[in-house]
Amino acid sequence: MKYIFLILLIPNFLISQTIDTGNSAVGIGFNSNDDQVAEGTLITVNADYLKNRYLYGIDLGIGQSINEEQNYTGTVSQYRWAEDVEGLVYEQYMFAGRFGYEISPKIYLIGTIGGNFFTQYQERFDEYYILGRDGKYFVSTDNSKTEAYLKVSAAYREDRLLIEGGFSNTGLTFSLSYILF
Repeated sequence: MKYIFLILLIPNFLISQTIDTGNSAVGIGFNSNDDQVAEGTLITVNADYLKNRYLYGIDLGIGQSINEEQNYTGTVSQYRWAEDVEGLVYEQYMFAGRFGYEISPKIYLIGTIGGNFFTQYQERFDEYYILGRDGKYFVSTDNSKTEAYLKVSAAYREDRLLIEGGFSNTGLTFSLSYILF
């Protein structure tokens, strides 16, 4: 009986010592979105995989978004009721890949590259409140553009937390990630 136990235990011990499964992390953050087309901050979500001294991941971001209730694109022409137009706003989405390297124990340098995707809308106000509860509604101008998203950051790992701060071409960034396993 004890030999069967040893036969089962030794391969398990050897396999556990040679296979490094790495760690997965998820996080949330923000980007100040300074000097950009879109107004307001960019809220980001990241998913990372840490193995040995490397970090691989993706970054997704949502800036201002136009909800379905306020989007009257296709119902109202962009040239109709021009007196309602108050200005232009941009809906923003971001997608990027991340790569990092642990330069010293608990300190990572991370580079991120991807794209910012913008869609232009006319911001409008209906003084009679026919189109929407608050009178505010949006109509797409069919103008969209894509810009590069570049970020350099440093992260500090403390147990299961990864605290990251840096600079991007859209402003200051900060995120907090939790290492799952």
